[in-house]
Amino acid sequence: DIIPAVFLAVLMILVLGGVYYLADREDRAKQTKSTLLMVLISGLTLNLYQQFSVLSLMPFQWPEPFSGLLKALSVFSFDLDVLSLNCFATVSPFADYAMRVCLVLAMFFVLALIHLMASLLFHSGDILR
Repeated sequence: DIIPAVFLAVLMILVLGGVYYLADREDRAKQTKSTLLMVLISGLTLNLYQQFSVLSLMPFQWPEPFSGLLKALSVFSFDLDVLSLNCFATVSPFADYAMRVCLVLAMFFVLALIHLMASLLFHSGDILR
């Protein structure tokens, strides 16, 4: 069934559009440094969690406190296998890799489209704003 994949794609586009809208409407002159600091710390923390998930994929026997931490932080890993795309069609390893690489490019393309639409609708076509 393709409905969950389509639902996730639409949800991703809506969330990206909402975050873009909130960031665009924010008055940067009144933005406090604590907000900026929290956003930066959140991004770095998420990056650290993803690096821990890479460590959990290595074929080592980690000691127990660290292996439990890796197992708990695996929730934050970016894993496309959760979508079970093999249920829709058989996917070769090359196609799976190409899809993973193209997903990042597709997200950049979606963000560019959101920016273009917001510029045309809210800023009278000033694309560089």
